[in-house]
Amino acid sequence: MRIAVTGASGQFGASVLAELIRRVGTDDVVALSRTPKDLPGLETRRADFDDPQTLGPAFAGADRLLIVSTDRIGHRRTQHRNAIAAAVRAGVGHVFYTSATAVDAPGNPSPVMPDHAVTEAALAASGLPYTALRNGVYTETLLLAARPAVAAGVYATNAGQGATSYVTRGDLAAATAAILADPADPGTAIELTGAEAVTGADVAAILSALTDREVRYQPLTDEVIEAGMVRAGLPPEAVAMAVGFGRAAREGYLGRVSDAVGRYLGRRPVSTAEFLAAHRSALVPMPPSV
Repeated sequence: MRIAVTGASGQFGASVLAELIRRVGTDDVVALSRTPKDLPGLETRRADFDDPQTLGPAFAGADRLLIVSTDRIGHRRTQHRNAIAAAVRAGVGHVFYTSATAVDAPGNPSPVMPDHAVTEAALAASGLPYTALRNGVYTETLLLAARPAVAAGVYATNAGQGATSYVTRGDLAAATAAILADPADPGTAIELTGAEAVTGADVAAILSALTDREVRYQPLTDEVIEAGMVRAGLPPEAVAMAVGFGRAAREGYLGRVSDAVGRYLGRRPVSTAEFLAAHRSALVPMPPSV
C-alpha cells in the first residue's frame, strides 16, 4: 500500500511521516512538499498546490494520500481544489484531509471553518473515496498565553464557560499515521480530539497547581479581547483567528470529545494537564538577571 503525505517539510506533515516510517518502514511512503528535502531512504517528490502541473506526477501511484491543509486562509480553497482535482486524475485510491472538528456544525464561527467546509464539499463531489480527519485544537496553542497568564496571575479569554477538547500535535500525528497505515475503510469523517474538554477556569486551575502561583480565570468580551490584541500590535489575521476560536469555544463548538485518537493510539491521549506539566519550565517567568 503506497502512502503519500503532502506538507512533508512542515511540522505536522513531518511528524506524520516519522510515525508512518515507524509503522510501515520507508519503502511504501512518499514525502511530498513544495520544497522537498533529501530524506535518506525515503522517496521525495515536489508537490506545489499553486502549480497544478506538479501534482499529477507527485500523486501518481498513491493508494492513500494525506492532504495536509495549507495555512493560507481563503486562498487555500483554490489550493485544495487543485490537489483534489489532481488526485482524481492520478487515480488515487483514498484521500485523507486534515479538516477541523465541528466543521459540520451550522453557525460555527471559527474563521477556519469555511475553508474546511468547502474542501470537504469538493472531496464529496470528486467521486474519490475520502476521509476528513476533523482535528481538534492543538494543546500547544495554550503555551502562547500560559506564561503571560502565570506572570500576571490572570488567564483571560473570550471563551466564557465554553470548553475545548485540546489534543497534542504529537498525538494527532501518531493517530493520523495509524489511520493511514490501517487498510480498513475509516469512513468519510473522523473526529480526532482529546479525551476531555477543559474550560478557561480549568486551565487557570492547572496553571495554579503547576506553578504554585494563583492564576484566576477572567472571561472577557470579544471586543475587549480584540482591543487588547490590537494594542499589542498583533496583525488583523491573528486577532480574527484568536477571537473566532474563543467565540467558537464559548458557543459550544469546540467541546466535542471523541475516543478515536485513543483507539488508534492504543492509549489515552495526553491530557491538557499532562501536557502543561511536561512544559512547566516554559510557564514560570525567569527571574531578572543581576
